[in-house]
Amino acid sequence: MSEPVLSLAWRSQTTLVDDIVGAIRDRIVRGELEPGLKIRQQEFAELLGVSRTPLREAFQRLEADGWVQLRARRGAEVRPLTVAEAEEIFTMRVVLETAAARLAALAHPDADARRARALIDPEPPSLDRTDDGIDDANQAFHDVVYGLDGVTMPQELASELRGYWARALRYRLVYWSRPTSVARSRAAHKAIYKAWSRRDPGATERAVAAHILTALREITARIDPAATPSGAVRALADLYGVDLRAPLATEVR
Repeated sequence: MSEPVLSLAWRSQTTLVDDIVGAIRDRIVRGELEPGLKIRQQEFAELLGVSRTPLREAFQRLEADGWVQLRARRGAEVRPLTVAEAEEIFTMRVVLETAAARLAALAHPDADARRARALIDPEPPSLDRTDDGIDDANQAFHDVVYGLDGVTMPQELASELRGYWARALRYRLVYWSRPTSVARSRAAHKAIYKAWSRRDPGATERAVAAHILTALREITARIDPAATPSGAVRALADLYGVDLRAPLATEVR
């Protein structure tokens, strides 16, 4: 019998479940497991070289975190992309990330300012959505601007923020699918950095909110072009002065 492609069986039980969750989640984020796809758990057990027990526990965690749906007698399916879920995730991102950015704008060290500047100066590594460099650079910039590794960041806020950021990963796969989104994101990062580097918490908060809400609008338009923003999204847009009726970047030819 051939060796499993990714042998995880030597791990401790706790770490093993973590690794299984990470392996499946990574395949969902990269689009290898598409929304709505039925996952054959036996195939994954063989692929990862693990037994069904830790695999079942991993799928229960993936369901709790919003990555899959478990159905009686039908196994697991990758959760579909929906406007409702995207709005839930991204409205919570606005609430959490504006708070983090506001705190970090007031308290970041000069070394973080240099790191953030270095992350927006280079041209994007690629306009190919399959290039992990785009999302890696994007996350690195936000980590610095939000002060996620800083001593002033409340741990509960950091934990909640990272949780919603992770849930947004598969929606960002949709976002990065067009070069216009890459250019728009880079422009938004420059606006955030300008306010944040001069330690202006109000302007930083508005720039972060505009960035997230604009990305949400582009994502929901690709999922359902006829969708209209929820009341919560409209309220946040009004609060931060974001025009949800402005032409989308995806409409530029």
